[in-house]
Amino acid sequence: MTREERNEFIETLYAEYYETLRKYCFSRLGFDSSAKDNVEDCIQAVFEVAVRRADSLIHSPNLGGWLMQTCVYVINDMLRAINKRRTHVTTSIDADEFLQSNAVITEDIINHWVEKNATSSKLNTVLSNLSIKDEEIFHRHFIDGLTLRQIAHDMNISLSSVKATIHRIRKRLKDSDHTITN
Repeated sequence: MTREERNEFIETLYAEYYETLRKYCFSRLGFDSSAKDNVEDCIQAVFEVAVRRADSLIHSPNLGGWLMQTCVYVINDMLRAINKRRTHVTTSIDADEFLQSNAVITEDIINHWVEKNATSSKLNTVLSNLSIKDEEIFHRHFIDGLTLRQIAHDMNISLSSVKATIHRIRKRLKDSDHTITN
């Protein structure tokens, strides 16, 4: 197969199956704003595999089935990776113990504590001293998973204001013997 034929084949596949794959990915990954990037990453990964296997795929009697099965594998891998990042703090470790260990606290760890209803008196102390606006920004970013740009748009404030607020929150947590990373 020539490069031109391969490109034409992939373009045809993309035009015919993109929307079907997109809908399936959203149904598996969720319809919230944070899932959009994962959906696009998933579709891109599926078509990367299709490009690598174009020579054999062109003779496949069931292109749609092959693409969907590849999509299932990609999504399962993606969900495993997301879950692995979320659970790298074991549930046997108390949030206060973890904070006292001077370990790095990532957004995934904060989300893990929220999901497992774990409480941290130190974390709660810092959060209780936030203004209503700062608390809302914290919640939208760390708990709802919104990007800083989305928060700025939704709250009708500048992106630099949102960045400064997140920086202040991280500083307060760090000053309380915590380290927050990007």
